[in-house]
Amino acid sequence: MSFVTVLTPQQIASLSSSDIQEFTTAQIKALTTAQVPSLSSASIASMSTGQIVALDLADFAVLTSAQLAGITTNQLKALGSHQIQALGTAAIPGFTTEQVANLSTAQVQALTSAQVQALQTQDFAALTTAHLAALSTQQGLGMTTAQLATLNSAELGKLSTGFIRGLSTAAIAALGTEQVPGLSTAQLAAWTSSAQIRALETRDLAQLNTTQIKAFSSTQIEYLSSAQL
Repeated sequence: MSFVTVLTPQQIASLSSSDIQEFTTAQIKALTTAQVPSLSSASIASMSTGQIVALDLADFAVLTSAQLAGITTNQLKALGSHQIQALGTAAIPGFTTEQVANLSTAQVQALTSAQVQALQTQDFAALTTAHLAALSTQQGLGMTTAQLATLNSAELGKLSTGFIRGLSTAAIAALGTEQVPGLSTAQLAAWTSSAQIRALETRDLAQLNTTQIKAFSSTQIEYLSSAQL
């Protein structure tokens, strides 16, 4: 048994960054979920990439928002998609805009809908166009109206059709008149339910150009309310 496992959370909290750097990867892996939250943000930031990836998935699940904010760019790049996905939603607001911008496409794709929803609006706005294009239908379910409002029409047009398909009726209704012109014909075609079509506000529908309107299927046209027509 590693001596690390017998340390109390209070003893873990008293360790300096240099103490933590002396731990072997095996000792880091031996840390329990009761001990990990006691590591200081400075200690987390001082870990080598080998040490940070040695943490168990259960350990990533108990990282605090302050600890997550302390993870360096190099450490973040070393994390696998499964480790990103293991992060607790309570920790996600700890991401900084710089960290979010430096996530790989695979890491962004690994985020759950709950994690996407937990991103602060300024952090969601830090996603690159490559990130936006990689988002899935399931992730779209977690999109908040505040996050959607951070996108301009060009950025909105970069969202994958799958992500657009997953938007809630509340998110669709929250689209601004300046955003709607950025929707591609493929994105418009992704809304296949009557609830989604009817969620488009009349003032937003009026912003569509003839090419966009022609993209609607006959079924989608049938879904339009009299007010929308």
